[in-house]
Amino acid sequence: MDTLSVTFPQVNINLDTQNLTFEALEAMTFDISRQIGRKVLEEALHRMDRKLRDERPEGTLENTGKRQKFLMTCRAEN
Repeated sequence: MDTLSVTFPQVNINLDTQNLTFEALEAMTFDISRQIGRKVLEEALHRMDRKLRDERPEGTLENTGKRQKFLMTCRAEN
């Protein structure tokens, strides 16, 4: 069984509770969960790329150079 394991370092968040609203807390929690999801997706895609590269027959593709890659995902409305 192939598993994906992503470890997050301890998170320390300091909040000023005097002016804390539910909306601010909700937005902060949502942003943290998006960051976690981004890391999981990034690691899963890297792993899939490596697996596809390692499993393809030798000499079937030609290296034409490397370039930076971008992936557009869904975006939350504010």
